[in-house]
Amino acid sequence: MTAGLLALAAGMGLYGLALRQGLPGGRRPGPTWLLPVANGVITVAVAALPLGGSFDGAHGAAAALGYVTLAAIPAVVGRRPLSIAIGVVSALCLLLTILADDRDGLFQRLGLTVAQAWVVVSALALLRSPTPLSTTPPAPAPAVRPR
Repeated sequence: MTAGLLALAAGMGLYGLALRQGLPGGRRPGPTWLLPVANGVITVAVAALPLGGSFDGAHGAAAALGYVTLAAIPAVVGRRPLSIAIGVVSALCLLLTILADDRDGLFQRLGLTVAQAWVVVSALALLRSPTPLSTTPPAPAPAVRPR
């Protein structure tokens, strides 16, 4: 579990740094790139504070903050109706984690999965986007003279 959380933390941090370069369509992300980076740092805290010992309260607080930042990522970074809806669904599922004692694990996994799936799709869009804003455009190809 710890290794998985650390891998997730690294992925979220790298995703945030990739967002810093710019969004598909040439949009500037502003400070929104800090949200996934913060989520990555918080995820490291969740991994470092395991349940079942004297860290239960700290683990719960870090996990709650991680859930909030994760649910906010689609809405804040995406800023489109579908992205906002995904963030709201994730947040509601994570809220139900607290309210529904008998099905808390189901709602926790659903809320996390919805938001993390959005991050994966968004990251794939970043990979497919043309040149990032921070790079120099490629030089034009040399002209070919007709014979």
